[in-house]
Amino acid sequence: MHQSRSLLVLSIVVCIISICTVEPSIAQSGVEPLDLVLIIDHSGSMENPKYGRSDPHSMRFLAARMLIDLLNDEDRVGLILFSDNAEDYSDGLQLVQTGRGRLKENIAKMESQSTGDFTRYKDALELAGELLGETPANRRAAVIFLTDGAPTDMKQEEDYSTALDLFIDRNVPVFLLMLKPKEFDNNAVRNDTLQRISKTLQIFRDNKQTVIEIDDPASIARAFAKVITDLQPGVYIDVENPRGNPDRDQTIFQASVASSQRLADVTFVFYPNEGIFNQTPKITEQQRPNGVKEYDIQENENYVTARYKADVGTNIAGAWQFTANVPTESISAFTFFRSDIRIRPRYPGLKNPALIRGQNTLIGFTVDGVLQTQDVRLRVNLQQCPLDSRDQADSRVLPLEKGPDTTLWTILKDIGKDSEYVYVTVEFAPVNALSLWKCFTVRVLPNDPKMNVTITSVEHNSDGSFTVEANLPEGHKNTSMYVTGPSNYNDLVPFDGNRVQTKPLLTSGEYIVKVIAEVEYLGFNVALVDQQPETVPSFISLNESESQLAPTIRCDDRLLEGTIVLNAPFLLQPDEVRFQVSEISRDGRSVNTLSESSIALCPQGFMVADKKVRCPFQINLPDGMEAGQYRVNIKVDSDKHKVMFQSIPITFTVPQTGINISNTALDFDGPITPLRSAARTHVVLTGCRIENWPSITFIVESVRGSNQTYPSSYASLQPEPPSPDGDTRRYQVDVRFDSSLPPGEYEVSVQLKTDPPVMINPSPRIVVRGEKKSTVVELIAPPSDTFSAIWGFWLPFWQPTLTIPLTATVSFDDKIPVTYQPPRVELVKKDTERYSPDTFVTQWIDETRISKNTFIKTVELRLNRWLFFNSGTYTVTLTSDPVFSKDNEPKQLVVQVQVYGWWEYLWRGIVPAIIVLGIFFLVVFLVLYIFPVQHGKVIVDGREVKNLRKFNELRIRALPGRKIKVLSPSAKKVLRLGEKQVIDSKSVEYKPYTSGLAQFFLWLLLVLMVSPIFALS
Repeated sequence: MHQSRSLLVLSIVVCIISICTVEPSIAQSGVEPLDLVLIIDHSGSMENPKYGRSDPHSMRFLAARMLIDLLNDEDRVGLILFSDNAEDYSDGLQLVQTGRGRLKENIAKMESQSTGDFTRYKDALELAGELLGETPANRRAAVIFLTDGAPTDMKQEEDYSTALDLFIDRNVPVFLLMLKPKEFDNNAVRNDTLQRISKTLQIFRDNKQTVIEIDDPASIARAFAKVITDLQPGVYIDVENPRGNPDRDQTIFQASVASSQRLADVTFVFYPNEGIFNQTPKITEQQRPNGVKEYDIQENENYVTARYKADVGTNIAGAWQFTANVPTESISAFTFFRSDIRIRPRYPGLKNPALIRGQNTLIGFTVDGVLQTQDVRLRVNLQQCPLDSRDQADSRVLPLEKGPDTTLWTILKDIGKDSEYVYVTVEFAPVNALSLWKCFTVRVLPNDPKMNVTITSVEHNSDGSFTVEANLPEGHKNTSMYVTGPSNYNDLVPFDGNRVQTKPLLTSGEYIVKVIAEVEYLGFNVALVDQQPETVPSFISLNESESQLAPTIRCDDRLLEGTIVLNAPFLLQPDEVRFQVSEISRDGRSVNTLSESSIALCPQGFMVADKKVRCPFQINLPDGMEAGQYRVNIKVDSDKHKVMFQSIPITFTVPQTGINISNTALDFDGPITPLRSAARTHVVLTGCRIENWPSITFIVESVRGSNQTYPSSYASLQPEPPSPDGDTRRYQVDVRFDSSLPPGEYEVSVQLKTDPPVMINPSPRIVVRGEKKSTVVELIAPPSDTFSAIWGFWLPFWQPTLTIPLTATVSFDDKIPVTYQPPRVELVKKDTERYSPDTFVTQWIDETRISKNTFIKTVELRLNRWLFFNSGTYTVTLTSDPVFSKDNEPKQLVVQVQVYGWWEYLWRGIVPAIIVLGIFFLVVFLVLYIFPVQHGKVIVDGREVKNLRKFNELRIRALPGRKIKVLSPSAKKVLRLGEKQVIDSKSVEYKPYTSGLAQFFLWLLLVLMVSPIFALS
C-alpha cells in the first residue's frame, strides 16, 4: 500500500481505440449519450484461493455502483452477471435519470448471488448483443467486460471471433477489463490460468478491442471511469496521493486545477480499499476553489461523492482540501471531471492506428481549447495504458512539434522494436494542477520496404515557392505536405498526384518539409512521413510573362518603350537591386549606332509591389539606323540577393525601307462550296518611308493540293481596291477555284508585283490556304417492315396513301439551303409482274430537324386515284435525285407495300361495320320500344299534326312499341306504325317518316362511311 494517496482528477487524452477524423469542439451537453452494457464475472475464481481469489471483498460491485453515479442522466445501462450462465439483471437498457436507484439495487442483488464454477464468455457476449439491439444513430454503444480469467466455454480462437464479430460488425467497442489473479494454492493451476489469460488478452487485441489490465481490486473503479473517458470527449480522470495525519488518524486530500483547463463539472469519489470501511467515513471539505456555483456531497453505502459545478460562463480554478476520518491505508479517491477541452487523434485519422517497424510514422492529435501548448506532453509506454497519473513515471516523454491548426505530433520509428503494441498517452498538466490525459493503443506492424514515403526532389520556383515531389506508397490517402519556417510560417497543402507546390514564401531561410501519407496496411491505419530541411535563398528572377521586352517598331518610330518585371519575393528596399546596359548588337554583331546614353532604364525609379520589381525603360532611336534585328542586354546586380539569370535581352527590329507584309500565310474566311463559289482573305501591307504608293498586282504562281500540284489557271484572284489607313493598305482578295478541281485542301502561292518596283519585306510572296468542299445530300429509308398497308382502290371518303420518313443528311455545311424534289417512283413489282411507275405518286408533306445537319423528311406515297390494284405485297423502287454537284449520285430506296383489295375490304371494313351498327341500332330500337317516342307522322284528314299535345280535336299520345293511342268522346283506338283507321268520322294515319327503300340506302351509306375506320385500324 502506498503511504500517501491523493485525489484523482485525471483526463485521458488521445482516444485512438476509436480513432476518427478531427471534429470541432462541442459542449458537454452535445456529447452522444451512451448505451452501455456492464458484464461482471461472478465465477468462483473471484473469491476462491484455489483459482486466484482476485476480488475477495467484492470491489467489483462497489465499483459498478460508483459507475452508475458517474454516468450522465441521458445514458442507458444494462447489467449482466455471468459464470455458469449469463443473466440480465436490468431488464434491458435502463435510463440512468429515472433508474439510477433501481440499477444500484440490482447490483446489490448481483452481489448476493452465489459464485459459479465456469466462466462462459460466449453466453455473456451474446446476451449483451441482445440488450444493445439496434442502437440509435444519436447514441454510442459499448460493452465493459470485467473478468479475472480465461473462458471455459471457448476452446479455439474461432469461438472468440464468432462471439466478437457481432460487435465488430456494428462498430461497438468491447472493453476487456482483466483483473489479475494473485493468490493460488497450486502452482500448476496458477501457470495454466495465467497462460490462458495471456492468450485471451492477445485474441481481444488482435480483434482490435481495448484491453485494460487491473493489478488490484481497488483499481476497478478507476478502470470503469477510464472506459467512460475513452467513450466520451471532454471527460477525464486523475489521482493524487493522499497525505496522512498520524496524530488525528485522518487522511488529507488536496487537489488543484487551473482556469486554462476549462473545467465545468468535477466529481470526487472516496471509497474503501477493501470493500467496506471499518467505521462510517466522514468527509469534510476544508477548502474550495473559485467559480463553483453549486456542490453536492452524497454519502452512499461504503463510498462518498462530492460534485461541484461552475458558474455559467466561468471555469473552476483553485484548490480543494478534504479530510477523511479514516486511516490513509484504508481509503482511496479519484476525481472524475468534464472539460470543454477536447483531445482527439489526428494522425492517423482513422480507426485501428499502427506503426510500421523501422519506418517513420507520425502520431498526432488535436488539442482544442488549449491556448498554451507547452503544458501538453506526449508519453509512450511499452507495457500498457496507465490507470492513473502515478503510472506515468515509467513512461518516456517524446518531443512534440506544432502541426497545422491545433495539432501536435511526433515522429516514431524505433520505439516498440520488440513489442507488438505501444501505448501513447497525451496529457495536459499545467504547473501545480491535476492532469487531463488520455491513452491509446498503437499496434506495431512488421517492416515492409514498400510502405514508406520518400521526398525525391524540391524545386525552387521564381515566385518564392517551391515544388515537392515524393514517392508515395500504393493506396495512400489523405496525403499532404506540411511546411514550417521562419516567422511562424506554416502551410498544409493536399497532394495532387505525387507533386505539390507551396504558397509563395514570406522570407528566405531554413524550412522543414514534411510529406504525410495515410495508408491502410494489414487491416490497420498508418500515417507515414518523410521530412527534410530546405534552405530557401533570397533571389531575384525574371518574370517573362509580365515583362514587355520586344517592342514593335513602326517605320517612323523614334521612341521605344517597355517594362522589365522581376520576381523578388524577399526584396525589402529598392536600393537592393541595380540595372545597367551591358551590350548592344545588331544581327549578332556589336554596333555603335545606338549608345547607352540613348537607353533610359527606370527613368522615374522602379516600383516594388506584390513581391515584384517593375522597371520601365525607353530607347531613343537616332536617325540613320540600319535595318535589322537589334538586341540590348540589361545586367541586374544585387548585393543581398542571388540573381537567377545572366542578363535580360530587349529585342526590336528596325524595318527596311519599302513595303512590309505583316503576315505571309493567310487563310480563307470559309470553304468554297457549290453554293459559295468564292472565298475571301485580306492582305495587309505597311509602307516604310514611301511617298507615293505603287500599283500592286496579285499573280497566282501555283495551286498545291494534298497530293498534287495544279497549274495556276486552276485558281483566280480578284482583289478589291485597297482601303488606305496612313501608311497601311488593306486589300480584300476573292479566290475562286476551277470547277474541275476536286474537293480538298489547297495552298495558292501568290506573287506581289509593284509598279514602279519597290522592295517588299520579308518576301514578295504569300500563301493563301483554303478548302473546297462539296455538299452531299443523302436520303436513307427505314426498314421496309415498318410501313403500314394501303388499299388498292379509291373511294370518295378516304384516300389510300402511305407515308415514309426519310433521313436526309447534309454533309459539311448546315447553312446551305437544301431543296430537292421528292424521290420519284421508278419501278413497281409484284413477284415477276411489273406495273407502271405512274401507279404511285410522291410528295413531301413534312420536315423535322433533329440535329445540326440531319433532317427527317416525310414523303407521301399515294395510289393514283382511279386505278385498281389487286391485293398482295408490292415492291416499290424510289430514286432520290442528285443535288448540287456531280458528287451526289442517285440513291435508290426500296420499300415493301402491302395492298388490300375488295375482298379484304369486305371482311376488314364492311362486315365489322354492319355488326357494330346492327348492335348499335338494336340497342336504340330496344330503348325506343320501351320508352314512348313518336316514330312517324300523324295525319288526320289529310293534314299532318305537328304537335300532338296542342291538337284538340282528338287526344293522341305516343305509346311504347312504335304505337299511338287515339281517344275521342266515343271511341279509343291504338294504331301501329303504318296503320290507318277512321275514328269519329275522321281519317287517322300513323305513317313512317321515310320509305323502306330510303332507309336501306341510308343504312348502306352509313356502313360505307364507317367501314374505313375498321379497315384502316
